Amino acid sequence: VPAVAASFAALAAHRLAFGITTLISLLLFRNAFADEGVLRSGLAGVGEAILVATVALGVAAVITPWLVHHLGRTNAVRIGLCVAAAGQLGLAVVTTLPTVLMAAFVLPLAGQVVKLCTDSAVQRLIPDGRRGRVFALYDAVFNVTFVVAVTLGALFSPPDGRSTMLLILAAASYLIGLLFHEWLRRGAGVDAVLDRPQP
Repeated sequence: VPAVAASFAALAAHRLAFGITTLISLLLFRNAFADEGVLRSGLAGVGEAILVATVALGVAAVITPWLVHHLGRTNAVRIGLCVAAAGQLGLAVVTTLPTVLMAAFVLPLAGQVVKLCTDSAVQRLIPDGRRGRVFALYDAVFNVTFVVAVTLGALFSPPDGRSTMLLILAAASYLIGLLFHEWLRRGAGVDAVLDRPQP
């Protein structure tokens, strides 16, 4: 199903970028950052980032149905990828403790929008008899891309995590995912009718 394949491409792009950024962030908190007021480095800073990301996931759960209803699932995915790419590029340009925490909000928020839209595409467009196999593939894409990204990050990131190149690569991953998403959707046909914004 083209629309589902397009959603998988978008999700894979997010997981690749998110995996790279997660590893870099951990290295930055451990080896590069110092406390800045209430913002902490080290393990405490990682805890703050996790808290921020958790809030972002909650916000995504609230806004995604609104986005899909008013703009359609495809446009919601496009917005998620573009917002994530912008946030990722901003982090590449300015890599500080505050910007990492901002990225800890923006990237999970945008990525969760993409994930929820992918969930919806599988539920609505895949027949019951095939849905289990598709969800198995979904889980593989979700997990394998993250592991690959973390592995690449571990191989090429410096010990302190300051790698503009890897962060730009992560931003490019979102844009490449958007291109694949658009290319795969060209054959969506009847799927596109189901994806129209609701009146």
